[in-house]
Amino acid sequence: MNLGRETILAAVAGLGVGLLAAWAVWSLPNVLPQKKAPTEITEKEIPASETAVEAFNLTLSQPENDALVETNQVTVTGKTSQGTTVVVNGPLKDEIVTAGNDGSFSATMTLEEGANEIIVTAYDKTGTEKSETRTVNYTKEQF
Repeated sequence: MNLGRETILAAVAGLGVGLLAAWAVWSLPNVLPQKKAPTEITEKEIPASETAVEAFNLTLSQPENDALVETNQVTVTGKTSQGTTVVVNGPLKDEIVTAGNDGSFSATMTLEEGANEIIVTAYDKTGTEKSETRTVNYTKEQF
C-alpha cells in the first residue's frame, strides 16, 4: 500500500488537532473559575423593605355581575397589583392591559345581544393567576 506524502501529513495533523481538542476538553474545567454555592440568607439579613410584599389580588369594580345594559359596549375596570398583566376575555375580542402604578386597569368590551360572559384574569410576575367572571346582558330594547 502506497500512501502519499500529503495523506501521511494530513493524518499526523488530524491526530495532533484531535489530541489538542481532547486535552482542552479535559483541562477546561480546571482552568475556568469555579462558581461558589450561594450562602444561606437568614431572615434578619433581609431588609425590612423586601419583606413587606404586597399580596396578589384581583378586584373588579365594573361591570356588576348580571348587569343589564342598553349599549353594546361596557367598560371593565378593576384593581390588582402594580404592573400586573391583565387579560380581559370578551364575547367578541380579548384585550391585554397592564395595571398602572396604583394597580388599576380598564378595558372596553363590545357585547353581543343577550348574555355575555367576560372573564378577567390577572397574572403576576411569578406566573400566579387570579380570575373573576362577570355576566353582562345586552338588550337593544329601551326601558
